Amino acid sequence: MEDLTILIAVIALSVWPIVCFFYFRRKHKVLMDRLAEKDLDEVSTQDLVVTVLQAIGCQPQLNEEKHICFKYQGEDFYIATQEDSRFIIIWNPWWGTTTLTNQALPYLKEIVNLVNVDS
Repeated sequence: MEDLTILIAVIALSVWPIVCFFYFRRKHKVLMDRLAEKDLDEVSTQDLVVTVLQAIGCQPQLNEEKHICFKYQGEDFYIATQEDSRFIIIWNPWWGTTTLTNQALPYLKEIVNLVNVDS
């Protein structure tokens, strides 16, 4: 009987650190997930975009219109953010627009398609 008691005590002493480890690990994960959600809600869209751009090696700057300006792979880009949502608009200042009634549009389409095929 004494051997059985000692065996149970040894098993209990060897198992409780494992149980405690998994309990505290799960508790820590739940806490970190909750903190991450709370922190994400408090971070502005503009700060989030700047952080991501810095993480990929860009050097974002704010211009006078509060747009984020950055250079990526040799091209200049602008990002406009909205404070009340996670919506952003990204554009390249060298992109252009034209109307559908422009007579040069068919030529422009052909040139763009040829460049896309050849690149």
